[in-house]
Amino acid sequence: MSRAVSEALGRGDDAELGASVVKVLGTKTEGDIADLVEELAGEPEAGDDHFAELVRAGVMQRPGFTLRGGTSEILRGVIARGLGMR
Repeated sequence: MSRAVSEALGRGDDAELGASVVKVLGTKTEGDIADLVEELAGEPEAGDDHFAELVRAGVMQRPGFTLRGGTSEILRGVIARGLGMR
């Protein structure tokens, strides 16, 4: 889908709807991955300080995923408008 957005932009077409869908789905996937890694990682074992720090960093950055490029709520409004639902 990202490729279709890129191609549309390359042709000079409007890609607002497609780009919004990609962003919402990508944000959800990023958050799900951070949550899953945190769940699977469990408590760090001795000597796993680097891995534990990476997991913590991913979890701490998760809220920012929804803010880059517009909040999911705003983008859902863009999607609804693009589908004629607003």
